[in-house]
Amino acid sequence: MTAPNRDARPPRFLDQVEDSSQLAMGAKIQVWGGPETGKSHDAYENLPRPLIVVDSDVSAGLFNDDRFEGFKRLGPDKIPDLETLVAFLDEFTSDPRWYKSYRSVLIDSLTQFVDPKVAELGIDNSSASATAQVEELQGGARSRALAEQGRAQADWARIAKELTRLIRKVSALGVNIYVVAEERTRFVGNRPGDGEEGSKSSLSPKKFTHAFDLILQKSTKGDVVVRKTRYRKFAKDQKLSGYRAARDLAPILTGAEQKTAGLDDFDPATTAHEELMDLLKALGSDVKGGKIPFARMREYLALAKNNDAAESEIRKVLNELKRTYGSAERAA
Repeated sequence: MTAPNRDARPPRFLDQVEDSSQLAMGAKIQVWGGPETGKSHDAYENLPRPLIVVDSDVSAGLFNDDRFEGFKRLGPDKIPDLETLVAFLDEFTSDPRWYKSYRSVLIDSLTQFVDPKVAELGIDNSSASATAQVEELQGGARSRALAEQGRAQADWARIAKELTRLIRKVSALGVNIYVVAEERTRFVGNRPGDGEEGSKSSLSPKKFTHAFDLILQKSTKGDVVVRKTRYRKFAKDQKLSGYRAARDLAPILTGAEQKTAGLDDFDPATTAHEELMDLLKALGSDVKGGKIPFARMREYLALAKNNDAAESEIRKVLNELKRTYGSAERAA
């Protein structure tokens, strides 16, 4: 029998090599606000196509007309809960038939997934009544309630960590991901309510922050507060009147808007990594009139960008920096 000629095998990877100029991060954006503020409209109007929509709000039909380019949809019958959303994002980021076919993912809204989950786990911190009930218990009952609460918090932390990892991975594959989060007004019991009795959502501009490059809070269609930004064109807590997504957001979604110097490759794995970067920016290096010696600053910046570093290690360095040089508030 003649041995196979290994040299005659067709190359598997030669035609699949990508030039570095083809590699780009997709934008990671959360838009948060009350009803009728244009959160979804801005997405359907400006997200680059092809677009896949996770339509938990069942609102995609409002945007299926001649005003907008077409899109594909997965409704709540296909993705009914947070665990299924995580499974979908895992499949999307693992199969090139997904991420090579779409330029944008819209989750509308993440609140519809998160609120039922935290209500199920009984861990929504906006529930004053739930906290009071635990505090009123005595002895063993209180210990069991606290242990159960601890297990629920651990379950939530695991799901939240996986969700943020996958949001970041979608972006790393060059796909934009736009997440709508709803503002609710008041918490009632341990379940989401409606209307004036609506619950305070588990989502806010202070949750999942390290997963996003930009977090906008909308009070009306044209009034926006920039709660977080890694882009040069905005400042944190900047108030924008006369906001128009076609003018202000579209350049970010198309990759035309640059990120702040030093943040082009910054994609923190944990909240601690982002807190460290924010503190370093606030304190500054001594060569630019700041507090931290330049050589040490380079070491700290490398650590902030090291996603293999454990959160506990980052927290330790954060505390050391605050003791040595002061907090960001004092630096400001």
